[in-house]
Amino acid sequence: MKISGKYTGTLALCKFALRRDRVWLALWTIGIVSLVVACGPLFPEIAKTPAELASFSETMKNPAMIAMTGPVYAEPYTYGILYAQMMTAWILIVLGVMNFFLVSRHLRKDEEEGLIEVMRSLPIGRSSIVLGTAIETLLANLAIALLSTVGLVLTGVESIDLAGSLVLGGIIFCGGLIFTAIAMLFSQIFMTSRGATGFSFAVLGVLYALGAMGNIEGGAMANISLFSFVFKTSPFSGNYIWPFFILLGEAVVIGFIAVLLNARRDLGAGFIPQRNGRAHAKASLSSPLGFALRQTRTSNIAWILIMLVVGIMYGSIFGDFENFVESSDFFKAMIMADVDAGANAMLSFMTYITLIMSVIAAIPVINVVYRIRGEEKRNRIEQIYSKAVAKRSFLLSYVGIALVLSVLLQAAEGLGLWMSTKVVMSEPFALSEVLAAGFIKLPAIWLIAGLGVLLLGLLPRLTSLVWLYLGTSFFLLYLGRVMDIPKAFMDGTAFGALPDCPIENFAPLPVALVTVMAAALLAAGTIFYSKREISYR
Repeated sequence: MKISGKYTGTLALCKFALRRDRVWLALWTIGIVSLVVACGPLFPEIAKTPAELASFSETMKNPAMIAMTGPVYAEPYTYGILYAQMMTAWILIVLGVMNFFLVSRHLRKDEEEGLIEVMRSLPIGRSSIVLGTAIETLLANLAIALLSTVGLVLTGVESIDLAGSLVLGGIIFCGGLIFTAIAMLFSQIFMTSRGATGFSFAVLGVLYALGAMGNIEGGAMANISLFSFVFKTSPFSGNYIWPFFILLGEAVVIGFIAVLLNARRDLGAGFIPQRNGRAHAKASLSSPLGFALRQTRTSNIAWILIMLVVGIMYGSIFGDFENFVESSDFFKAMIMADVDAGANAMLSFMTYITLIMSVIAAIPVINVVYRIRGEEKRNRIEQIYSKAVAKRSFLLSYVGIALVLSVLLQAAEGLGLWMSTKVVMSEPFALSEVLAAGFIKLPAIWLIAGLGVLLLGLLPRLTSLVWLYLGTSFFLLYLGRVMDIPKAFMDGTAFGALPDCPIENFAPLPVALVTVMAAALLAAGTIFYSKREISYR
């Protein structure tokens, strides 16, 4: 079968893209489906009896919880409704990340690296690449939706039935298509993959914020954002399908506009041209540190603001803390070990939240370190090393920025949490307590950054292993107590090895040990990097 005209070769390009991305797509599919399915059986542990479930539904009506997750959209409250309310937003966020990276890679990154120019030298249509990418992402999202549906049904959880699972699968599919269309559109508007991906993530953040407002306000406001509109389907309750036609229509319209724009722009161009630079670079760009700061400043500022907002949102939970914890064995399990040891329940929960935010804060820190790897794979770093620039000083510039960023992120999340609790609590935490809970985890972030530097210097093709370690740490620390995982496994992580201040006394030995290990990894990675050849793969 052939598609003629400007779409010639679409199916062949789609097959090529699927083969090229088979490992990448398989890993993402396994990861997302595992997230969807594995969390299903956990919710009966949150509320083990009908009375606990009813009580928990009142807690989930807290405005802070509605904003972060979703509304209690149906009564009586069931495990299926609880699952959809708690998980839908997070599933959509992960889907957005996958689709943004996949589309940007094919439509902008390949163009920047000259691959699309090579492909266009073959007998293919002008719009075949963008349409082939759309088909590939459609198939990927469809596979994730179908596997998630089957997996949820097989969990056998009460009220998570086939009809509701199909509706949730429909949300996954339609959400994935909308994110694909958004990324396709920005890939035509902006000239670089960084710009296209960055604005796609900005739209994701705006949609989430509008969804939070829509979930709280309801009415017409709930129709604006994907994150609030999807609850019109009422999964595991009414199971309505009419919203899917609207979501699919939105995806088709945005995608159609993207295809039209692609047919009207020149190769390597965008509808928003790059801003003309200075005739002469600033003096600060003549140094490795100044260059690194310029490269990372936008994402660093964005992450600091994100962590500030996350801290504010988590802090708002303390306005209804007693109902939030007392209604669920799940949340009790998170803090009861500390409470039994004599710790204050609110202080224990604050420490736990700060621990989770600290793990999240490690993400942008690693990203800063790995910017060098990105420049290396794009064949641009040799232009820097052709000058009088030492590999060691160039790497240490990024490492230094990453370490400073870790401090700023912990300060931002702590300040946000403190400001929020100051509003919603009659006796708020002291700022020193909140900051101490975050700053005590800094050596763990530095150790993970050190592991990233070591892999960068010694095994650059395996740098993704640091994400595996971080993901495992997050799983153990977030669900370890609830799932009765031995404490030794949690303490074996970099974060778990450090004391949980302020509910625990400061212990200098583990802090010093983790800090020394982080320094050793950073030093070893720097030495290995300065001695190895540039790796383009």
